[in-house]
Amino acid sequence: MRLLVVGDYNRRDFISLFECVVDNAEIFFLEFSYELEVKNAFFEKYGKNIFWKDFSDAYDLLEKIKPNKVIFLFIESYNHIALNVACRKKKIRTYHLEHGFRSYKISKYLHANKTNINKETNIREKAPLYVRIKTSMFFWRTVFKSKLKHAFFLFRFYLIRSRNNGFVTLKKLSSCLTVPEVFISFSPAIYEQHKVLDAFRSKIDVHFIGIPYFDRFAQIKSNKDLHSRIALFIDHPHSTKQIFGWNKENKEKFIAEIIDICKKNKFKLLVKPHPSATVDKDCWSKMIDEDVKIVDEKDLVSILPEVKIIFGFYSTLLLPLLALEHTVGFTFENHPSLIGKEFYLSEHLKESGVSNIILNTYSLHSIFENLEHFKNIQGNHKQSFIAKWMYKFDGRSGERLRNVLLMPNED
Repeated sequence: MRLLVVGDYNRRDFISLFECVVDNAEIFFLEFSYELEVKNAFFEKYGKNIFWKDFSDAYDLLEKIKPNKVIFLFIESYNHIALNVACRKKKIRTYHLEHGFRSYKISKYLHANKTNINKETNIREKAPLYVRIKTSMFFWRTVFKSKLKHAFFLFRFYLIRSRNNGFVTLKKLSSCLTVPEVFISFSPAIYEQHKVLDAFRSKIDVHFIGIPYFDRFAQIKSNKDLHSRIALFIDHPHSTKQIFGWNKENKEKFIAEIIDICKKNKFKLLVKPHPSATVDKDCWSKMIDEDVKIVDEKDLVSILPEVKIIFGFYSTLLLPLLALEHTVGFTFENHPSLIGKEFYLSEHLKESGVSNIILNTYSLHSIFENLEHFKNIQGNHKQSFIAKWMYKFDGRSGERLRNVLLMPNED
C-alpha cells in the first residue's frame, strides 16, 4: 500500500497518527514548497517527503508517486484543492483524517473578528523567487491540464479564495470537490463540527475510530494508595498566537494568580504547554519552583494516576484527561476579549458535564473546598461524554485507523 499524506509533517503529533501503518505501507509526506520549511526529521521514521516545487502539476505528481490513497489532514490551500480535484479525475481514493478538536463557533468568531490565528513568520513568503513561482504554477498547470468542468471549478475557487478566508470560501463554493470522498473521524461530535466548517452538501462515507493519540491513556487508573494533591494544567498557545486578547503580560499575571492559589490550597501544579506555545511556555518557565513543574506529554502516563484536578482552556488533550474516572475538570473562560460576551470556548465540555467553567481565578478557592462535590457530579456524565466526543476510549483507536488505511480500494 502506498499512501500520500498531505499535511504539516513538522508536527510530531500529526505524524504519529501513522505509527499504526508504518510497517505495512510506503508513506510520502507533502505540504511544503521547499526544504527550508522542514523543521525536523521526525517524519523520516515513517516515510519520505516531497515538495510542491518538484512537480509540474497535480497530475504529474500522482503519475510519479502513484499513491493508492491520498490522506489529507486538511484541505485549505490552492494546491490542496488542485490535488483533490486531480485525485477525483484519476479515481484515486481521497480521505480526510482528523487531527484534533474543531469548533464551528470558535472558527466563526476568529474569522468574524478577522483574527490572524497564525502570526508566526511565513517562511514560504521568504522562499526564493523560483520556488514561489514553481509552487504557484503547480496550481495553474493543474487548471490548464484539467477538463473544462474541473478547470472551471479550480478557477472559480481561485477567484473566491483570493478574496475570502477559507471558511467563507467553502461556504460560497459548496462543492464536493472541496472535500475528500471518505472521512476518518475521531467521534460523532467532532465530525458534526467538520460538516459545518467544511460545508458538506453531499453524502460522505465516514469511519469513526476514536482518538489514536490517546490510546496510551485508556488503561490509566487512580493510584488509590496515595492521597495526592496534584493539579495538571493543559495550556493553550493564546499568547503566542495573540488571540482572544491574550498577550505576554496578562498571561504572566494569570499564571501568577493560579500558582498563588494552588500553593495556598497546598496543591502542586504541573503544566503541559502546547507544542507551538513558545511565548506561553516562556511565561510559565519564569514561575518554576518546587511546587510548579513543566511536564512533557511523554510524562503524562506516569503522572496521571496521581493527578486529581485537570485545568485547561479547550485543548484536544483535555478530552481523554476529563474522561478518566478519577479526575475532576475545570476550564478557564477568562479570555480578555471575550469577557462579558457569554461565548465559551469550552462549551462542549461544560455541556457534556465533565468540566465546570471558571470565569475568574478568585473562584478557585471555593472550587478547592468542594472538589468531591464536583467530582461526583462530573462522574455521572463521563460515559456519555466518551461516546459523543471520543467514540470509544478502549486503547484500540490506532487499530481501527490501521484497518481503514489498509482497506483495499473498491473498484
